[in-house]
Amino acid sequence: MEYLKISKLTEDDFEKIFIRIGGSRYSPDHSRETALNCDFRYRNALIELKLIDEDPAEKATKQEKLAQIFEKTAKTVVLDQNILSKENQVKYYRIIETPIKNALKKASKQLKASAGGDNSIVKIAIIINNGLSLMLPEEFEDVVLKCARNDTSGIDVVIVGGLYFYCDKFDSFAMFNFEKHNLRKEADDIVNSIHEEWAKYITEFMTRQLHGENEPRDKESLKDISFMLHDVLYVKPPPKWGKPSTFWPGGVRPREDNTGFTKCPPIAYISPTFDSKTYGIAKASIHDDWCLKGSLTEYKIWQEKEVLRHVNSFRPLVPVEIPEDMAKANSFKDLTAIAIDIFSTQMRLLIENSSEYSDRHQSLDYILLTSIEIGLDKANDVAFITHELEFPGIEKSVTLVHGERLKFEHALGIAAAHCIRVGANCIYYEKDETYKWV
Repeated sequence: MEYLKISKLTEDDFEKIFIRIGGSRYSPDHSRETALNCDFRYRNALIELKLIDEDPAEKATKQEKLAQIFEKTAKTVVLDQNILSKENQVKYYRIIETPIKNALKKASKQLKASAGGDNSIVKIAIIINNGLSLMLPEEFEDVVLKCARNDTSGIDVVIVGGLYFYCDKFDSFAMFNFEKHNLRKEADDIVNSIHEEWAKYITEFMTRQLHGENEPRDKESLKDISFMLHDVLYVKPPPKWGKPSTFWPGGVRPREDNTGFTKCPPIAYISPTFDSKTYGIAKASIHDDWCLKGSLTEYKIWQEKEVLRHVNSFRPLVPVEIPEDMAKANSFKDLTAIAIDIFSTQMRLLIENSSEYSDRHQSLDYILLTSIEIGLDKANDVAFITHELEFPGIEKSVTLVHGERLKFEHALGIAAAHCIRVGANCIYYEKDETYKWV
């Protein structure tokens, strides 16, 4: 099942709206493409339309600037302007407002030139968010107003609109906003007439999207906006739906999974370990006894060094005790295979018995997995894994994995491997869904 696409709004769509209400093109020929003039005339108003399709997150220079103002505490950074300081919020909007600012400046010049100094003419700019997904409707409107008030003098009224399309492969809906703001003059009768025809046209537009066969369908539904820079993924999650699904089980919409893993990848290196008795049995039975070093002490020293070398890894080295009745084998490879089987059984039990963390948890020696779920794609998610000791007098928290890009299922497997390695009792997990697509 694929995500539904719809058509972007075009200048032709607005031409149809103006013709219906008795308006027209300002210039009927192709001179409008070369001369500094506006798009439409209606009654005593001149109208310039600006469709904003550019997304600053797609430009390398903008990416560098955005990255500089967000703190990098994990391998995925959420582009949430609300977590920034006031100073950095100002920088954030300066970075992403460029296409809006430039469009309004040009609209102001076009409207001034077209009006020719006639003060009886109302100069109206219509600016539509057609693809700037970094901004939600309220943000877009606020930035348009700020730019229109600060950087233009040739606009009397600005109309802010947008097309915001949601789809979860089954349910879909579109939000079309159209808000008027008087800057230097009022033209309520003109704007109301445009607004009424806009509402009628949009209904027809969406009917064509649902039932038409030859629509361009060049606009995707709202999704994660992301870019990678210096091995850090920067993500602007789509807005939340705000209501459960009417189709997906439990009302929970599925997320994409572009991690590339259809099954859990290797999560540990396994090394057989022994007590003095089982070491003697193994050493006497395998043909490659040099793998067990010269003595149990030498073997354990080597093994401890290997464990430390992988301690903060996605794939820790886990010593697994070989029981006496399994210590007799043909080779070190066979002993390792026995250890892997034991590890797999222990890991499955730990994962099956893992539970959500609460203040009333019972274990005092446990692994804590914190999974931060971000946006539409599990490939955005980050994990923090710690070993928590809460015995009176020896309370300690040891970081094992810090802010790495791992989906929950993969991270849970790694947590289980570390749990076996350190001999903790169990795994607790917590999920942060603040930025999760729902």
